Amino acid sequence: DDIEFDKETRRLLKDIHLFDVLRSDKSISSNGLEPRTPFLDRSFVNYVLSLPPYLRNHRNFKEAEKYLQKALKLKPDDAMIVDSYGWLQFKKGNLADALKYLQTAHKKMPENEITAHLAETLWALGKKQEAKLLIMEALKKTPTDEFLLEFQQRVLKPQQPEEQSQ
Repeated sequence: DDIEFDKETRRLLKDIHLFDVLRSDKSISSNGLEPRTPFLDRSFVNYVLSLPPYLRNHRNFKEAEKYLQKALKLKPDDAMIVDSYGWLQFKKGNLADALKYLQTAHKKMPENEITAHLAETLWALGKKQEAKLLIMEALKKTPTDEFLLEFQQRVLKPQQPEEQSQ
């Protein structure tokens, strides 16, 4: 809902220094460009946050898909774009397509957010052990990563005893 969206937006902006600037730097720098992160402009952030949450909560998957398809045509080997398209497919419920794109993105760049997206998709497809192993391996390398820890806390911790043996 819009209230939860607003809370999550504010939390992510508060913690942006932990992950998003690094992600944009990796993605943009790999294409020979210098990133300009608009979320570091406090006046811009304050303006956007002043808008009602229902105007900021984008649920228009059709429009997002249109732009991501254009981006994929321009940069089919960009792991971040492939990941974004795969994650959109997950959000739309197209799990088989999501898996295909997210596995491709993960092979190109096993970055932690992509790992979490792939694990989420595997979990939704019933491949729980594979998802768990993927997250646990990534956590060995980066035990404080927010994306991995969030998945672990939200999905792995609340399992019932019978699910843990699967």
